[in-house]
Amino acid sequence: MAYDIIGDVHGHARELHALLDKMDYRVSRGAYRHASRTVIFVGDLIDRGRANIETATIARQMVEEGSAQIVMGNHEFNAIAFHTEDPERPGEFLRPHNRKNVTQHQATLQEFEARPDQKNLLLDWFRTLPLFLDLPEIRVVHACWDRQSFAQLKPRFNADHSMSAALFVSACRKGLIEHEARNTLLNGPEVDLPDGVSYLDNDGHRRTAMRLKWWLCGSGYLPFRKAGLGLEKAEQDKLPDNDLPAETHHRFAPDGKPTFFGHYWFSKMPPAPTSPTTACVDYSVARGGTLVAYRWDGEQKLSRDKYCFV
Repeated sequence: MAYDIIGDVHGHARELHALLDKMDYRVSRGAYRHASRTVIFVGDLIDRGRANIETATIARQMVEEGSAQIVMGNHEFNAIAFHTEDPERPGEFLRPHNRKNVTQHQATLQEFEARPDQKNLLLDWFRTLPLFLDLPEIRVVHACWDRQSFAQLKPRFNADHSMSAALFVSACRKGLIEHEARNTLLNGPEVDLPDGVSYLDNDGHRRTAMRLKWWLCGSGYLPFRKAGLGLEKAEQDKLPDNDLPAETHHRFAPDGKPTFFGHYWFSKMPPAPTSPTTACVDYSVARGGTLVAYRWDGEQKLSRDKYCFV
């Protein structure tokens, strides 16, 4: 099987049409199709762009017609939670309607308000999306492939790795194991820094845990100084040179099966794999960057030559 793994689209339908056209997908019987290939979307179809319903509809039609597969992104999860009343707190929602959350969802919210029929259709579809795909040849997850989180959630997954209604509610409750596991899979992991070590993030907040370049785990010695994600260089240089804990390496270490993900707003072009067996396909189309796909044809060692972009 040959797969085209497409990064976070975020409502940029024009770029999605262009990328599918470039990869020789053509509309037939209401959906884009290819004679011999299948698309996999890594989630985050919505928010930020101007054509969120159109983008999600392209993906939904392809999935329903068998020419694509998809995993849930944090923006699909957030949208469901934003529009779902809290069963234990009447009048409130699983994702609070505060300024931050409304602003993040605003572009899609405006479209939903104009087309409530599409809102209900897409939210119902989002609820069916799996959190990950573990195919015979490759793996796909939105933000992080994490053995521990999968084990914690496995007893409550549906058979297709989508979330049951009860699991979805638990995954919205801070402090519960299900919330932490879901957050790791859809937003990426953090690792605690050694005692007494901290850094200032981009907003000036002091942090004692850092976002982790999980795809580098298991490749040998990996110091805290090189494992942090999104740190200013001056703050990164303050971190210690001692290795990450052994359990962190074990938890996130790739095992050789090609693994694809999005989420991280990469921007350096041209795109390149994050390791010999892992590749990010999010190159910040929603911030003026590029919509990319990785065209996988069976190779075990991933190559920068297999990226396609518009």
